[in-house]
Amino acid sequence: MFGLWSRGIRASENFYRNLFALLTFLTFGAALLTNSPVLFLLVLAFGALSRTAVKKGWGNPAFVERVPWLVSKKKS
Repeated sequence: MFGLWSRGIRASENFYRNLFALLTFLTFGAALLTNSPVLFLLVLAFGALSRTAVKKGWGNPAFVERVPWLVSKKKS
């Protein structure tokens, strides 16, 4: 759960999980401020995409190799 127990996944393959989790929290804050039902639905969608990225094992996009501070690399 959340990639906490497998170091390889936690350290390297979590870009999409973190991206959608960030979008989830930002959208949730906006939904609380505006009380918009559409934003609450987006919170559910982003949360589902975050979990899907973990369960399906989505790899990192190609540009992550050029930006090392986004995701730490696997230890050899």
